[in-house]
Parts: sequence; structure tokens; C-alpha cells
Amino acid sequence: MTKTVLIITSRAEKTVAWQERERYVQEFCDQVENALENVRVAYTTFRDLRYEIHNNQARIYDTKNKWDLKEVHLVHFKNWQYEIHEAPVVAHYLMTHGVAFFNSEVGVPMTSGKLTQMFMLATAGIPVPDTLYATKEQLRTIFAEDSPEKWLTYPLIMKAEDGSRGDDNYLVHT
Repeated sequence: MTKTVLIITSRAEKTVAWQERERYVQEFCDQVENALENVRVAYTTFRDLRYEIHNNQARIYDTKNKWDLKEVHLVHFKNWQYEIHEAPVVAHYLMTHGVAFFNSEVGVPMTSGKLTQMFMLATAGIPVPDTLYATKEQLRTIFAEDSPEKWLTYPLIMKAEDGSRGDDNYLVHT
């Protein structure tokens, strides 16, 4: 049986350009995979993750590798400190599904935000509205390639992740 190791990294360019770091991460994945038998090593970024709650079932889907994160065997968080809202949610999701991960400090209590609230409630079995948390690029793909009705039922409310007190909330009918 092939085991899957996933590296999740940030695309933040605080220390080095993403293209340079991406080459490094891909080369690292290739080297580790070549050194081990029956192990697939892949990487993704926080921007490639799509957070979904449908019928009160939470899921984090990796759009780069086309899998639910609960399907991998081991996750390594790299540069997660640039993604302080998303990384702990991913760690909680992995813990819920028994997927091992490191760096263990990612599993700290989560910050309060829309994403955290919806995932915590859904995983605790408390009913929440269907929720899709995605980057603008992922939303463009959903509307261009997928059928939006697969993900969205009208009317719906769209909220800015960084909005507060009702700012940047929109009721969408079509």
C-alpha cells in the first residue's frame, strides 16, 4: 500500500519569492519520494485548499492534488505562521480524521473567524448553513468550469473573510 505524505506551505513571499521556494519544495518532494518505497510525496499551498461544509459535513479539498485532506497519511506544515487563520483549522480537521501531522504547534487553539466558527460547529455536529470558503481564483474556476449550482443554492449570502459587523456582506439572488 502506498502512503501519501503532503507538505502544505504558504505562498507568502516574506522571505523568498514563491517561484524559488516552489522549486525547492518540489525538488525536496522528489528527493524524499525517490529515497522511499511505497511513499508518494506531494505539496500544496493554503491557497489551493477549499473549505466546504455541505449538509453539515465538513471537508477540506486540495484543488492542486484533487483529494480530500483526510485521504493522506501524513501532513507537514511549512511556513504556516503566515496562514494563522487557516492552518489551525486544517490541523483540527486532520486530528478529527486521525491524520498525523507536524509541526505539532499548528494544533494550538484556533483564532476566531468565520472559517473557524463554521468548521468547529460542523465538526461538533451542530447544524450550520452550507459554507464554501475559497480564494478568488477558486471561485473563478467554480463559475467558469464547474456548475455553480453544484456548490451554491440561491439565494445565498457572500461575505468577505475580513469583514466585520455586517460590512461586505451581500445577498445574492442569481
